[in-house]
Amino acid sequence: MDESSGDGWGAEGNNRPANCGRAASGTPLGIAILWDTLLLYCLPLSRVGGRDVRNSYPIPAAVRSDWDQGIRDLLEEMERPIGAPRVIPFDDDGRELWRAFHDEIERNHGPGRRWEHMTDWTGKLPGAVARIAGLICLAGNGLSVQRIDRSSVDRAVQLGRLLIQHAAAAFALMGTSTVEEDAMAVARWIVRQGLTQFTRREAQRAMEGRFRTVDRLQGALQQLQYAAVIGQERSIAPPGDKGGRPSKCYPVNPKIKLLSGF
Repeated sequence: MDESSGDGWGAEGNNRPANCGRAASGTPLGIAILWDTLLLYCLPLSRVGGRDVRNSYPIPAAVRSDWDQGIRDLLEEMERPIGAPRVIPFDDDGRELWRAFHDEIERNHGPGRRWEHMTDWTGKLPGAVARIAGLICLAGNGLSVQRIDRSSVDRAVQLGRLLIQHAAAAFALMGTSTVEEDAMAVARWIVRQGLTQFTRREAQRAMEGRFRTVDRLQGALQQLQYAAVIGQERSIAPPGDKGGRPSKCYPVNPKIKLLSGF
């Protein structure tokens, strides 16, 4: 990591560390690790404003010792000179768990789906999770392992799910999508679902990865209104005579496929 630069997001190149986002004071806002051409983002909560500047808290001796011993054990088991790479396959349960995760990611790709705006990133995540599972298995069992077990895959998948949330936040922070792109994403979702009307809440839930704030979604909806793809928000009475609170919906132009270029 470059600890002196105040630059924003960016990557220096393959197999080299990426810069981290920074506040005006130079405080890191997040970390991006380049893993086999895939940036794995981590955006920790900022502690600025709540730090105890009078005291320092060293790494606990037990943690330091365990880390040091683990690295030494791995190095002692390494073959010298280093030979050809060794393939370590999943065991049956581990493979099925990884495939289920891969399938879940794949089903959220495509027009109008959850990860449409970051498909290039999420498309590479299952491979990264597989490699992380291998490292977890090696770290816990040594270099003599023959199969990557389900427990290691489960821990890697949990990490992968967390990384998705951080990546979505990082993409939002970087402003990777324009208002026009956001509007097209909403239009594709409308067409895919065959909607005649929808609420703002329904749209945000369906594309929560893209629209993490209502303001960003509102910008897309306004763009669709300018293009006459949807109408002004209006109140719809609840079905029946229950007297419930009316819902506010956006009516969809029945000619949406012509207006949005589909």
